Amino acid sequence: MPVTLSSGFYKIFTETPNGKLYAGVPRDSSLDITGGLPVVAGPESSASEIELRNIDGLKYEFRLWHHGGLSLGFKRNQFEQGNEVVALPNHDVSEWMITGGRNPEKYRIFTPQSKLYWTITQETTNTTAIALRELGHDESEIVDWEIEFQRNSE
Repeated sequence: MPVTLSSGFYKIFTETPNGKLYAGVPRDSSLDITGGLPVVAGPESSASEIELRNIDGLKYEFRLWHHGGLSLGFKRNQFEQGNEVVALPNHDVSEWMITGGRNPEKYRIFTPQSKLYWTITQETTNTTAIALRELGHDESEIVDWEIEFQRNSE
């Protein structure tokens, strides 16, 4: 069931047996050849505030004010199955939807166009890529996320 959240700035994280992993872009990241930055899940020190902008009722644009403002999107990874979430220049806007997770106060984030869900590539205490996977019969491959309000948009 889709969830409606107020537009504003949030921290997004998941819990693993090794602790919490926060969505963000490492501070020392540089743009790759496509102009994007990898979005990773890592320790709280790597967390980024992500602005959720409601763009169409239940759809959101996720914006990251790192390197002057980027939108969270995705690109095909040529070497592994699936996609990875990346921060892209403003002209590349992706839509995201949020649904309830397996537990209260936990959510799943996905692309409405292709029904690919945010997940992590490995459980670690360090940094790992945020990947996109289809929701298959084994839902354990899809992690739930907590979306913690920080402040209103300006």
